[in-house]
Amino acid sequence: MLKLIPLFFLILPLIRPTLAVDTKFSGFIAVDLMKAVKENQADAQFNNGIGAIDLKFSAFYEKFSSKIKLDLDDSSLDTPYNIFEEASVVYTHSPQIKLEMGKGKVSFSKQIRGAIEASYLDGGSLLGTNHSWYDVDNKNLIELTFGSKELGFFNHFTIYSDKYESKSSDLRLRRGIANNFEFFPRTDLTAAVAAIYLQDNTVDANERNWALDFNAQYNWMDFEFFFEYQYGTLKTDAEVYHGAIDAKDHIIQLGFEQKYDELINFLFEVETAIVDKQCNNRDSEKFKNKHLEQTVNKIEAGTKFKMEKNIFFTVGALYEHASQEIEDVVQPRQNAYQLATTLSYWF
Repeated sequence: MLKLIPLFFLILPLIRPTLAVDTKFSGFIAVDLMKAVKENQADAQFNNGIGAIDLKFSAFYEKFSSKIKLDLDDSSLDTPYNIFEEASVVYTHSPQIKLEMGKGKVSFSKQIRGAIEASYLDGGSLLGTNHSWYDVDNKNLIELTFGSKELGFFNHFTIYSDKYESKSSDLRLRRGIANNFEFFPRTDLTAAVAAIYLQDNTVDANERNWALDFNAQYNWMDFEFFFEYQYGTLKTDAEVYHGAIDAKDHIIQLGFEQKYDELINFLFEVETAIVDKQCNNRDSEKFKNKHLEQTVNKIEAGTKFKMEKNIFFTVGALYEHASQEIEDVVQPRQNAYQLATTLSYWF
């Protein structure tokens, strides 16, 4: 009789009702085959390595789904829970109504990547832009989405807490809301208007931090044009370096991608970041308690070669220029150059 017990536990999973769960695994790897960077008068640096790694696991069961996205290139492994860029459950009430709960990225800015570097809104600067609002990800959130392609729009309303290194957040300290209205006036045009607000009581209970974003993509013949503009103001924690008593930012991105033929695409984009910032008293001696005005411009171009269906080889160049004034004193201008070859693989 005792010999039959192990056999019973082997058969039990076969006779129990099973859940028809569909799963999906996807990812993205970008390899920097060779990257040459020169900043100001410093010697050029040559390096290669992993540019980006993203892995995503998804599961689907009836009206529910879940997703886990691992951020393996930007995460700090010594920071708890930071490796999970997304970990959420989604309830689809109908084709037009969806509710997402967990940790993820707030639906706000578009952040289209350039030829060889990320956009300013995603931290893609060689010289540094000193602006306030970056990619609003790694947030504990609840997001309600209403709309569909058939209706001609999607509206994403999000309540989030501004913390990523723990499983839970204290909403009394940091909390925010965002709304992103994405619409399709024509089949060849997509546009979005978004607003975000953050109440940060760790800085000042009366402080209001907010930003507005407008972006659009237009397809014409073999060209895809894209544009994004963001204005933001943010007061950061006085206990951190490079913080701000007050900051106002203007970020502009404009570019296009041309499909030359079935194997070759050309990419071109320009970006500008204009920052007006009053630094706090814990900043470095150069900026401590001083008023900073900074303008950074970037131009980049590249050619993307399609090797297989989801594998691309890209060759590109970038030039960046920065000028700034500290307390109305003009600082030396800065310049940076970059040449890069990358291999990208979606799977």
